Amino acid sequence: ETLDHFEFDYIYWDEMVTYATKQSETWAMDNLDTALTEAVSGIWVFDKMGSLVHGTNSGPKIQNLDLTPADVKRVFGEGKFVHFYYRKGGQILEVRGATIHASADAERLGAQYGYLLVGRWWDAAKISRLRALSSCNVTIARTPSAPGSARLASGEFVLGFPLKDFNGKIVGSIEFSQSNVFVAEFLAVQGRQLGVLTLFAFIVVLTAWRMTNLLV
Repeated sequence: ETLDHFEFDYIYWDEMVTYATKQSETWAMDNLDTALTEAVSGIWVFDKMGSLVHGTNSGPKIQNLDLTPADVKRVFGEGKFVHFYYRKGGQILEVRGATIHASADAERLGAQYGYLLVGRWWDAAKISRLRALSSCNVTIARTPSAPGSARLASGEFVLGFPLKDFNGKIVGSIEFSQSNVFVAEFLAVQGRQLGVLTLFAFIVVLTAWRMTNLLV
């Protein structure tokens, strides 16, 4: 189960609508606190005024993702869905959110009753999965990385993407790197110009793949 699948299941649910408007701690304990899994590390429900109704998460405790009611209204001001990253100490949490609607309002044209945010820690299991999917070494860096770089002597290519919080501030970056001995030897023979072209092709292919399969 992925964050977006979980999010979809919960935002079109009449019981969630009822909970967002008339809170019940018993309902939250039975349906939210027990819903945490390896794929879903945290769940936060806000009412339609942007105030936190309930929050639960695994790992380091996060109260409200540092979101004030005004922040919630602003973040959702441009659309029904949001996607950002949150840093807690040395850890990165991916966050997805959506407005809450009645079950019959799949087009999200009717009233919205609150906001749901769900998150997943980018832990060792997540990084391992990204490595398997990309066939690259994957690391999380605290500082922004260059859009693309190469260490031609070793045949290593590095591609980084910034991770931004709800204010657009970069809280870290994810870096994909790949080394190939054959490429290193080939570049040494053919020269730097071909190496730059090879790097460009690598960036184009990996970026296209990333946009459709990895971080969306």
